[in-house]
Amino acid sequence: MINFFALLFLAILLLSPGYSGEGPDPSAQLQPSHRTNMPTALRIIMKWSGDDFASSQDLETRSKIESLIAERSVGRIVSAGTGMGWMDIRVEVTERANARKAIDKIMAEVAPKAKYLIE
Repeated sequence: MINFFALLFLAILLLSPGYSGEGPDPSAQLQPSHRTNMPTALRIIMKWSGDDFASSQDLETRSKIESLIAERSVGRIVSAGTGMGWMDIRVEVTERANARKAIDKIMAEVAPKAKYLIE
């Protein structure tokens, strides 16, 4: 008798219109979220001359960049590193386009001749 009710309950679940057993419909349109400013990370990568450890000047440059990013509320510094001829700063931002423009401006002020990439 218990098995009959268990089978009946399972059959009702499987045959109900909201459950297909296959997950979401791949052709369904995704609805936009009410929250539009989701944080995302930008990464600033700069190549120093040579491949040695960072000099005190390199570290000072990185520190100035980080300070201006924080002071100007561009984003939150998530991580930073320097070594073997490279500098890397990861910044959590809410608006990528505006943050990229602000970082470009900061880089022009702090290290105008530096070659860098923002990804």
